[in-house]
Amino acid sequence: MERLYSDFLGKCYLTEEVLTLGRISVDHFRPKGIPEFEHLTYEWNNLYPTSVDTNSRRLKWPEGGLLDPAAPDEDIEKRLQQWLDDNCQPKFAATDPDDQKAVNTAHQLDHIHNARHPKAADLRDAIRTYYIKVLEKLHELRDAVDSKPQKSVDIIKLKTELSDMLSRHAPFTALIRSKLTNRWPYSEYFD
Repeated sequence: MERLYSDFLGKCYLTEEVLTLGRISVDHFRPKGIPEFEHLTYEWNNLYPTSVDTNSRRLKWPEGGLLDPAAPDEDIEKRLQQWLDDNCQPKFAATDPDDQKAVNTAHQLDHIHNARHPKAADLRDAIRTYYIKVLEKLHELRDAVDSKPQKSVDIIKLKTELSDMLSRHAPFTALIRSKLTNRWPYSEYFD
């Protein structure tokens, strides 16, 4: 379990929520209940960390399959778009509407994040709350940079804190970064 946790940076592979070791559910990416995937039940490359709540909200395996986030040849970052809209609602879309795996994956992620379900609402609230914390830290940094005289110790500390909040180890990385890419030069804080 610890290796799985470490390999996925301690996060749910579907929502990027930060998990604790005691709260991980192991998801069979290709469901063990489907006869064609039964042989993958104990295969390491079919086991993914998620929360119990998220795992229970997955949709049935779609015809055409899903993009595998651990397979480098799937190139998810190019095939799947994800962003926060102006109301901080998570949005997902296939880059190419003819790419069935990407369309299915976007639909799955949209369902997990935006369904009329209390746990989906909790997830959206957590994303919004984290985004606001990131914005507050960004404003602190901007104020420190604009202040006269500048205190380099404060600026270094704020830059480090911001880098931590936007790292791949932080929650909701892809969605939060998508919201910031067209703003002040925040990408310098992305790892």
